[in-house]
Amino acid sequence: MTGPALRLVLGIAAGDLPGLLKGLGARAGRATPVAQEWHDTAAGDLATAGLVLVSWRDGARAGWRVARLWPDGLAPWGSDGAVVAEARVREALGAVVPDETAMIARFTGRRRSARVGLCRLSLIDGVVAGAERRRVQVSRIVIEGPGLQDLALPGAWVLGENLAGTALRLAGRLPARTATVLPQLDATMTVSDALAVVLAHFGERLRHLAPRAAEGQGPEPVHQMRVTVRRARSALKLFGRAAAAPALVAFGAGLRELGHALGPARDWDVFLGGITKSVAAAAGQAASRRLAGAAGRRREEGYDALRCYLDGDGFRRLGLLLAVGALDRPWEREAPGAALAVPIMTFADAALQRQWKRLMAPGADLSDLPEPRLHEIRLEAKRMRYAAELFAGLHDRKRAGRFVAHLAELQERLGQLNDGAVAATLLEALGPAGRGFGGGVARGLVSARGEGLRAGIGKAWRRMRETKRFWH
Repeated sequence: MTGPALRLVLGIAAGDLPGLLKGLGARAGRATPVAQEWHDTAAGDLATAGLVLVSWRDGARAGWRVARLWPDGLAPWGSDGAVVAEARVREALGAVVPDETAMIARFTGRRRSARVGLCRLSLIDGVVAGAERRRVQVSRIVIEGPGLQDLALPGAWVLGENLAGTALRLAGRLPARTATVLPQLDATMTVSDALAVVLAHFGERLRHLAPRAAEGQGPEPVHQMRVTVRRARSALKLFGRAAAAPALVAFGAGLRELGHALGPARDWDVFLGGITKSVAAAAGQAASRRLAGAAGRRREEGYDALRCYLDGDGFRRLGLLLAVGALDRPWEREAPGAALAVPIMTFADAALQRQWKRLMAPGADLSDLPEPRLHEIRLEAKRMRYAAELFAGLHDRKRAGRFVAHLAELQERLGQLNDGAVAATLLEALGPAGRGFGGGVARGLVSARGEGLRAGIGKAWRRMRETKRFWH
């Protein structure tokens, strides 16, 4: 039994093609000239509507097609938009095309074909030219076929932007891909639709952040990457109630492995940006110098390990797994059921209400709870926040914004208490440097800070309990 036909776009250096084809036991055929032109109105009406109009030529064949882009208006990395209409002549496309359009970008190049198992490979290389004479050389491999999800792809292959995405970006007709931290869901989606969008979005965001994190461009890329991993894992747990499929377990395992790789680098970033600075302010630079030096060395070790992971096959496999999963939707085969066809709004409201009950379970007063129990509440608050932010766009944004703001305050208060426990663990990991004078000052500061946090936690908890829920 074969699965549905899929289409995945991979980017690769042209010089690597022969070796990779040989590794797959495939040979490329003779080159065929190909061209594509992207059209839109002067105001960008098609791109705004999430559509793209393309005239294409492939050897002696030619025609026009209209494709629908991803729900957030962007063609996803590693895939192509679904074809809305296709015709030999433009007039046959009908009312989906405005009357006044003009070419905004053009691709010219060549295509060679190969086959691997049930899949067809199209090897495309050429030049995309956009607005203001902007040009970019592109090499892409488009893999199509029902066996794509089972194809053993070489580790050197990475997801590539499809030609439409490159063309519209060069033409200035697409917003930056990184503008949206969260996936854009809408009420017309089913649970299965939304899960596919979530996987594609978080996979793209991780792919974008990875080079900046590996280069050590300050702590923010690693922080954002770690938050993205946590958001993605939280979303998988939410959707797992409707799609209890082995594929979701595999996605979660890959994300957990990435989270472990990010953890040390991020923890030492926070330590150096917080504890060592506090020690210097309280007891002088001399007190913090040895502590900061030892922590700095551990931070570099963390970043070295992270770079090795991001450059390795594990991270590339995760990117391909998320992209193919968004296209293939394996949960529809592995765990078919009516729950996948439920409107996302219905599913979201039930998930939010369920998590709200879990968060509010401790009752009105947290003052007598021990720190381990407060740590559990912090984790529930984090899960509540990730769910609220994921589904906020389906509801009134002002009400959702107020709810998330109060939730963020609670999470921040509880997080500050947890930071003390993490700092104590890191101080122990520093050995003699963590047990010296600077380490003693740090422990004193952490202890004093913890004592003063209880009142703020209680106030944030009461405000959270009084906040109106934004879901139905």
